[in-house]
Amino acid sequence: SPFGTTVAGVTSSPGSSFSQLYWPTALHVDANHTMYILEYQNCRVTRWRVGDPMGTTIAAGQGCGWGLNQIDNSYGMFVDSRMHIYIADWRNHRVVRW
Repeated sequence: SPFGTTVAGVTSSPGSSFSQLYWPTALHVDANHTMYILEYQNCRVTRWRVGDPMGTTIAAGQGCGWGLNQIDNSYGMFVDSRMHIYIADWRNHRVVRW
């Protein structure tokens, strides 16, 4: 097909609701086709399951900041085999694990 299909972020505008993404910067897809999406502007990681029109915040998501429940301007993410999420927390000069 010459056209793509939206699989996460079901609206065409950025935002912070669970159906929206705001500057996604990293993506991981596991063996079950579940997506983990790091959002730069929302300072969170959301999980999107196949067929689910809404994401679920699973890391950070408490606004941007320096607290251990927050990230700020993050660009990189890694999910290991035990589903630990490692985030390169750029503005805070650290790597955090959830």
